[in-house]
Amino acid sequence: MSDEQIQNKQTSTREKFISYGRVLRRIYDDDHLCRRADRNAMRSLRMSSEILTEGAFWKLQTLANSTHEREYQESLQPSPLFIGPVVLCFPSCKASTDGVSLGKFLQHLKGKESEQTTSRDLHFRRLLASRDVDDLIHQLRRILKQIDRPVDWGMVFADLFDWQREKARDRVKQRWAEDFYTSDNA
Repeated sequence: MSDEQIQNKQTSTREKFISYGRVLRRIYDDDHLCRRADRNAMRSLRMSSEILTEGAFWKLQTLANSTHEREYQESLQPSPLFIGPVVLCFPSCKASTDGVSLGKFLQHLKGKESEQTTSRDLHFRRLLASRDVDDLIHQLRRILKQIDRPVDWGMVFADLFDWQREKARDRVKQRWAEDFYTSDNA
């Protein structure tokens, strides 16, 4: 397999995870598919291991698997271990489908005043320094609540999926940092 074929396969896999993350969030937001009581039950959880014991999570995952397969004519059934952490972040902010990477999105943390910038850069560096998935989720939830803007959950899902794979984690952190610290005007 050539380098170009490998790159195209990785890109198409990433696109599949982006579409899956968007489907997952759309179902989560739909009152007919995911009841408010189920969202509240998932919202109260803090650890990735806790969500795997929540019945509402399993309903959400099953619906996402079947909906994604029906809409995209392909089967993509990521492990619940990879889905749970992104679902834990859902209550933090609303959804968009703007295709903005998490690093670019997190630029909204930056303020104009040097004091705010230092504090916000510190929050971002804490996110990058996360030791495990639960620490990452804790940092990400806190940051997303501060920004209070819709985020592309498809992009977040693809990044969190990669972050949880140890071989890809440094690449994800590097992409986030590059996007966060690189201005659109540069």
